[in-house]
Amino acid sequence: MFLKPLFRTAAVALVLAVCAVVAPAQVTTGTGKVTLKQADGTEVPVKDALVDIYRTDIKGEFHLKTNAKGVYTHAGLPFVGTYTVAISAPGARPSFDTGIRFSQRPEVNFALEPGDGTRLTLEQIKNYAGATKTPAGGGGGTTAAPVAPKESAEDRKKREEEIKRIEESNKNISSGNETVKRTFDAGNKAFNEKRYDEAIALFNEGLAAREDSGLLINKAVALRNRGFEVYKKANSLPAAEKTPLMATALKDFTEAADSAAKAVAVIKASTTAADDPNKGVLDQNRMSALGERAENLRLMVLLADKSKAAEAVAAYQEYIPTLTKPEDQAKARLYSAEMLFEVGAFKANNSKGSEDFPVAIDHFRQAQAEYMKVLEVDPNNTNALAKIGLAYIQIGYLSNPPDDKMLQEGANYLQKFADKAPDTDPLKSDAIAQIQALKSMNIVPKKVEAPARTGRRRGN
Repeated sequence: MFLKPLFRTAAVALVLAVCAVVAPAQVTTGTGKVTLKQADGTEVPVKDALVDIYRTDIKGEFHLKTNAKGVYTHAGLPFVGTYTVAISAPGARPSFDTGIRFSQRPEVNFALEPGDGTRLTLEQIKNYAGATKTPAGGGGGTTAAPVAPKESAEDRKKREEEIKRIEESNKNISSGNETVKRTFDAGNKAFNEKRYDEAIALFNEGLAAREDSGLLINKAVALRNRGFEVYKKANSLPAAEKTPLMATALKDFTEAADSAAKAVAVIKASTTAADDPNKGVLDQNRMSALGERAENLRLMVLLADKSKAAEAVAAYQEYIPTLTKPEDQAKARLYSAEMLFEVGAFKANNSKGSEDFPVAIDHFRQAQAEYMKVLEVDPNNTNALAKIGLAYIQIGYLSNPPDDKMLQEGANYLQKFADKAPDTDPLKSDAIAQIQALKSMNIVPKKVEAPARTGRRRGN
C-alpha cells in the first residue's frame, strides 16, 4: 500500500527555468604584411607570397596568399587557438613565427631575406624552432629558416592549385562570418520580441553557414520558449485537443536539447588559455549550453519521456559545478530533484506490481539526495522539506514489508514543512492530512535537525 494524494502530474509540475541568450562563438581574423628586403636596405611588398597558418594546440591548417600590397588576411580563425605562421615566396628565404594567439596579437608581419623561394613544412618548422630568432617587420618573433631543399616544379604546381582552392574557401568563410553575425543579431531581436518562429529560422540560416555554439545555444533557448508557449496553451484545453499540441511542445524540447548538446560538443572541442581575454565569454557559453541541455532534458522527462531521466540527471551533474553561486546551484538541484521525484511518483502510480517498486524507490532516493543538498544551502526551503518527507513516506509504503523508520522520517520532515510553509502553499493541506494519517498509525512527528549549512558548496 502507498499514498498518492501529493503526487502532482508532470503537467502541473512543469516550470520553465530562465535561461538567457548568449554571445556568439568566437572567431578572429589573422592578418599581416609581408615585405622583401632589398640590397639598398628598403623593403617592398611581396605579392602572392604563400602564407601557411598551422593550428598547433589541436590539428588544423589554413593556406592563403598575399595581395598586391603584400597583405594577407584570414577571417574565421578560432580565437582560442595557438598558431604557427610560415611565409614563403619566390626569391625569398622562408620565415615563420610560432606561439601566436591571434585574439591577442591579430597582426603578424614578416620582412623576408633574399633566398631561393623554398617552402617550409610544419615538421621542418618544428626542427628549426630552436634557431636564433630575428625580429622582422614588426612581427616580434619571426625566424628566418635555414636553407631547405628547393621545391620541385610539380610541388609548386600543386601548391598553386591548393592556393586557388583555399582563396575561394576564404571567400566563403568571410561570407559565412557575415551571415552568422547578421542572423545572430536579427535572431536575438526576434527572440526578445517573442517572435520565436522567426528567431529559429534565422538561427538555422546562420548555422547553415557555420556551426556556431552561440547560434546553437540561442536556437535551443528559442525552441524551448516556443515549446513552453505551446505547452501552456495545450494545458488549458480539453484532453482531445491537448494531445497534438503536447506532442508539438515535446518536439520543440527534444530539438532544443539536441541543439544544446551540439553546442556543448563544439565548445568542448575548443581549447583556451587561462590568460586569453575571450576565455570568460567561452566559459559563459559553456555554462549556458550545459544548462540549456539539462533544462530541456528535464522538460522532456516531465512531459512524456521518463526514459531520459538518467541522461537528464547526468546533464545536471555536469552543469551544476559550472555555477559559482551556492544559491544558483541549489536552484538547479531543485529542478533536478523535482524531476526525479515526479519520475518516482510516475513509476509508483503506474507500476504493474510490487516488482516495479524498487525502480520508484531508487528515484525517490535520488531525489532525496538532491533535496538534502538544497537544505545545506537553504535549511528552510519548504519545497525541499515537503518533498523529502513525501519521498520518505513513499519509500516506507513501497518497501516490503512497509518500513516504519522511513514513515517516521517522512512524518518528521512533513511536520517541519507544515510549521514553516504559509497557508497558501498548495502542499500544506495535503501534508497535514498525511501527518494525521500517520498519527493514526502511532507515528508521531519528531524534531528534525537541520543539516550543516554551507555557503561555499560547489559541484556534487
